[in-house]
Amino acid sequence: NLHEGCGDGGALLRACRGMAEGGGGEDIATSDHLQHERMYAKLLDVFDGDVEAEDDVKEEVIKDQQTLDLLVVFGKSFALKGAFWRVGVIALAQGVIMGFVALGFFCGFDYISRTWLGAWGGQFYDKGMHDASLKLGGGRWWWVAVTTFSGLGVGLLKLVPIINFPDKTKGLFSEVKELHVNPKQAPGIALLSCLSLASGATVGPEMALGSLGGAAGTLIGEWRNLPQEERFASTLTGMAGAMGPLLPTPILSVLLLHELSVIAGRPVDHFMEFVCNTGIASTVSWFIFQRFADDTFLDLESIPFSVYDVTEYWKEYKHIWLLYSVLMGFIGGLLGMVTLVCMGIAKGIAQTARRKLGKKTSTVLLPVIGGFLFGIIGVFFPLTFGDGSLQLGQIVAHAKEWGQGYLVATMFMKMITLSISLGFGFVGGQIFPAIFIGTCAGCVAYLATNVPIFVTVPCFMVAVPGAFCPIPFTLVGIAVLGLVLGSEITACVFTSVFCAFMTACGTGIIQRLVRKGGERQAALEAQFQEAKKAKDTVMHQRLAELENENRLLRKISTNMHGLSPHDLADILHGDADELETPRFGPSTTNHPSPYL
Repeated sequence: NLHEGCGDGGALLRACRGMAEGGGGEDIATSDHLQHERMYAKLLDVFDGDVEAEDDVKEEVIKDQQTLDLLVVFGKSFALKGAFWRVGVIALAQGVIMGFVALGFFCGFDYISRTWLGAWGGQFYDKGMHDASLKLGGGRWWWVAVTTFSGLGVGLLKLVPIINFPDKTKGLFSEVKELHVNPKQAPGIALLSCLSLASGATVGPEMALGSLGGAAGTLIGEWRNLPQEERFASTLTGMAGAMGPLLPTPILSVLLLHELSVIAGRPVDHFMEFVCNTGIASTVSWFIFQRFADDTFLDLESIPFSVYDVTEYWKEYKHIWLLYSVLMGFIGGLLGMVTLVCMGIAKGIAQTARRKLGKKTSTVLLPVIGGFLFGIIGVFFPLTFGDGSLQLGQIVAHAKEWGQGYLVATMFMKMITLSISLGFGFVGGQIFPAIFIGTCAGCVAYLATNVPIFVTVPCFMVAVPGAFCPIPFTLVGIAVLGLVLGSEITACVFTSVFCAFMTACGTGIIQRLVRKGGERQAALEAQFQEAKKAKDTVMHQRLAELENENRLLRKISTNMHGLSPHDLADILHGDADELETPRFGPSTTNHPSPYL
């Protein structure tokens, strides 16, 4: 019955997998777990096409437990199947395309932002970072005009129909969960994200790249009319190709998508097939970007202690640092919660403004206000501009010159600019700015304690984003592979990231804050809708009254044919006795017309 109810091998495999997990009905639920495993391994073998399905189901299952375990571990064969190579060729093409797209995307906004921050082609900003002179009030006031007009550009572009910008952007997690990205919306999202980054807004580039890559995969799947499973795979490979140039090594983009797929409840059916396909796309795009740009976008080699840990710093390792990493994880979790609270406050303010101002007005006005605000902050704290990748190396290299006070202030100002940028209409992600916040915290911890900087910075760098981003292995990989850390420091980094998540999300604090914020916004939205409905009701009633009055006036105009406008005004205001020849009626008493 199982075989007859499944039209193809893929459906058969999925049905059998569900049975093996205990979802195949009462008979399966009461059977022995070992029998489930045998059935799964046997039917997995059937799906690979070794024997006919009907005959094989009737045969006696394999008795050897070790053989069954090996079959499950090795999985299904895929390298000789046409479906795999179709997706593989698509992944190769996506890697080439997304490599050049990422090259143009990154170089575009990086060149624009460096140009105006450097005083239109000068080296003002770069020199200020290298000699640690961009301290409090070290910016230029005309920067505010640039950020404000950039916000105006973002707002106006959102209203252009051809941009097709959505009312609410989904983000990378939702796109991985749905395994579908609207190809018509992705270019507009990428354009506005590029403009946001070029204007110095505190947003990350990961959202735009994920949308572009996923849209390319979705478009190819629909264009080639691929089966659903291959369309999903094409979407994932597109995202992997887009993320390849973003992170220090291509393995991290594959790892990121795998973590997000598991969290989203969409784990891949065949893990190694997924690794091969996404690995092709991410490696090719990473190679192209490296070939022309010499390094990936998140270049951590500029941080002074990169690669030193494997040569001489390992001699200084102390086991107490592992205990310190627990404390750093706890503090990083608190900083992550503060960041989310600031983002929630800014989002609430923006939503209230949208309800009061209307959609079109708020779409244009909010980015203008946001650009003005983070421009003002940038004049006093110049290191807060952008996603933070430009400033990471110089913050660590000159930590002592910056000083504890300025770094603490910059860290909290970065939280505010991130909240303003995302809440007031600029487009981008939050992972890269969170890494910057963590780096500042690591430098402060180094200056305030006797713990070396090559311990504090990597731990805080991953602890702050790890407080609310459940991608611990990707974050650890960014720090470990980007900074080339040794095994001892890697243990500290890993400890700090899961301690941070336990502090923020593991305790349920973030969930309660998000739930209360959502309930409050829902209540405000309900009140707004009720007030709007009452206002509309009053308006409709008034319009009905005006329509009735209009009908009466039309009757008056019909009965008063022949009167001049002056005479008609006199009659309506009770001055009919002044008329020499009244035509409205025999009475000339001085009283207002009942029609008025």
